[in-house]
Amino acid sequence: MSQLNVTDQIITEPQFIPNLIDPSHVGAWQAQYLLSQVEFERIKRGSPKTNGITISLSLMTLGFALNVIAKGYPDSNKISDGDWVGLFFGISLTIIFFIIGLFIKNEKKIVMKKIEAHFETSTPQTQINTEQS
Repeated sequence: MSQLNVTDQIITEPQFIPNLIDPSHVGAWQAQYLLSQVEFERIKRGSPKTNGITISLSLMTLGFALNVIAKGYPDSNKISDGDWVGLFFGISLTIIFFIIGLFIKNEKKIVMKKIEAHFETSTPQTQINTEQS
């Protein structure tokens, strides 16, 4: 191996220095989760429709409740019985659809739990690669 001294020069191009770094490389790897097309479709499809209906109903009920509060703010006698019935009906429907959504099988959650369990049990492992490049 020859020795080269560079002094008082500006180096503007990359310099290759052979045998400077040990050719072995340390890497980490982890077993892949082999996602099937069916599982991909389940993830893409998302949550059951009742979740969207529940969110929509709860937001509509919240908007109606804010309207009822604004209507009865100066004088609570201005709130009619129909307003209370509408508010109760909105809250009831929201709760019913939420409960129905709890009992419907959520395929997206099932696939996501399988993926999570895979990565919890498949820990990363260190590997030393001594290939010459």
